[in-house]
Amino acid sequence: MQYDFSLNANGGQNIDATGAYVKYKSGLGAIRVKFSTGGYVDLTPGQGIRLKKQEFNSLNLTDKSGNANQGVLVIGDVEFQDDTIVGVVSIVDGGKNNTLSQSCFLGNTTTGTVASNYNLACLINDSSSGKNVIVESVSIALNSAAAVSFHRVGISPAANNHAQNKYAKIAGEVASKAFIESNITTDLNALNVAVRREYIAGNQPRDFKPAEPLIIPPGMALVIANNTLAAGMSVNWEFREDPL
Repeated sequence: MQYDFSLNANGGQNIDATGAYVKYKSGLGAIRVKFSTGGYVDLTPGQGIRLKKQEFNSLNLTDKSGNANQGVLVIGDVEFQDDTIVGVVSIVDGGKNNTLSQSCFLGNTTTGTVASNYNLACLINDSSSGKNVIVESVSIALNSAAAVSFHRVGISPAANNHAQNKYAKIAGEVASKAFIESNITTDLNALNVAVRREYIAGNQPRDFKPAEPLIIPPGMALVIANNTLAAGMSVNWEFREDPL
């Protein structure tokens, strides 16, 4: 039999169903399935499990994605057969499901020009977020040619320009838990050692997409610094949030 479920972020739901087999046919993220006979298993869409010793007569579901989650379970005594090519479905639907679950974001930092200061664009994961921020790509545009440097810094959000855009890729303007802000410093040496440095021509945006995503844990930030004094820049961020 097929059962629909709908969970709030980290919420739960009971399903009265008898069987020895559970297939997570479709959904928006990971769930935990607890059996009335004891024990549990964490499943992602496409996975399933058969109990060998005894049947259950009810299930308790808990969202493990950290976001609103809904989907379909197949429950019974016989296995559900699916000839779909799993690799293709996982790649295509995985990205779409991340967007639908409102865990993927776009943001922009635009800095001003302050005399005798270096301008900084910051993507900050506050220590209380309860999530990792995964940076997928960064695009940097400068009015004049300059070197820029990337720094991983342990900082908290300041009262600076937090209103800059940081909204989900799906319409509805759900804000990320991350903070996007512009900032300034008179001394680049006050930042941690640069993990990346490159020269960017004026009015020619440079895209940076690492081979593997950059992870910003709670209490840390990715800071991009214009290495020319009193020179502004615009930085576009593409990132997502993952529960710890």
